[in-house]
Amino acid sequence: MPTLFLLRHAASDADSSDSDHDRPLNQCGADAAVWMGGYLERIGVRPQRVLCSSARRALETWSGLASVWSLEADRLAESDQLYLASTGEMLELLRQQPVDVESVLVIAHNPGTHELALMLAGEGERDAYERLRDQFPEAALCELAFDCAWSELGPGAARLLRFAFAPFE
Repeated sequence: MPTLFLLRHAASDADSSDSDHDRPLNQCGADAAVWMGGYLERIGVRPQRVLCSSARRALETWSGLASVWSLEADRLAESDQLYLASTGEMLELLRQQPVDVESVLVIAHNPGTHELALMLAGEGERDAYERLRDQFPEAALCELAFDCAWSELGPGAARLLRFAFAPFE
């Protein structure tokens, strides 16, 4: 059963003079990324592929995760396509995943990440769905499982298994 993990990047430095693409994480975001990495390690998440936006704040989120999460770095694919991607663009990228890939972690941005999670979640854990419906905060993780092939992924095709976020983000 294929599994998709959607992770919104951690909090960035809104006061940075860098361009939007080059904004770094702030201290709270860096701490949240490390916390989420520990959480992923504790629950045993081992995605076959990690697709990460090329934005600095997304890549720094990955670095924070990887600092405490024993997942091989060669699973990471940096993607310009995920930088501020729409729901449709994200879905198209996911539909291109090979049939033999069982799990993918996407590290990206809102509103695309939130809208994609809501669009895919046809059923699942009720409390998690209520929290997801309200918001998709920075450093939040959504886990979705589905019975179809990646190429057939679409509205309502997935079950929401988990929605978690750092307690201090």
